[in-house]
Amino acid sequence: MGSGTVNSKKRHLEHLIEKHRNLDEQITTFYNQMHPDEKIRQMKFDKLMLKQEISNLETEITGMKD
Repeated sequence: MGSGTVNSKKRHLEHLIEKHRNLDEQITTFYNQMHPDEKIRQMKFDKLMLKQEISNLETEITGMKD
């Protein structure tokens, strides 16, 4: 992500966290409904990529000044 205001980065971070949470709930639902493992595996991979993006953004925000 390029340079931006701390507030815009925080809003983006909140969006990513919500998306991560929703994906986690969807994975649980799919698992309980016995959906194919491949679909669940892809969702878990997507969730992991989101977690990495969240972590990177948190680090970036921490290094910025308000």
